[in-house]
Amino acid sequence: MSVPCSFLILPSITGDSLQLALDFKLDNFTVKDEGEYAAQVLLYSGDGDDRGEFLELSINDNNQLSVSWNLGSGPVVLTHPATLLPQRWTTVQVLRFRDLSSLIEEVQGPSSDHDLCERRAA
Repeated sequence: MSVPCSFLILPSITGDSLQLALDFKLDNFTVKDEGEYAAQVLLYSGDGDDRGEFLELSINDNNQLSVSWNLGSGPVVLTHPATLLPQRWTTVQVLRFRDLSSLIEEVQGPSSDHDLCERRAA
């Protein structure tokens, strides 16, 4: 019996740049026994070898969007400061050009917001 994935799995992402956009609406959040939110993976891309190169877009345990990656020079994590709200469509964009990366979140609904979080890789 196969178990369906609850996140997108993409082939390995290569090159100097990346432009990725994803629209989603959270109908509910996964809650742990202690009443805390559970982290959830939305998208994962990796080459499946022992080098550890990957890209992951997730919702952390504070209900914030995070993008994590390792393209060979060590892991980098970029977390958006806004808290995700249930029942709101959210557009997230992950942009990377060489050592500059951006995580952009747009919330659509009664309280529309557009915010940008950037980080330069070490």
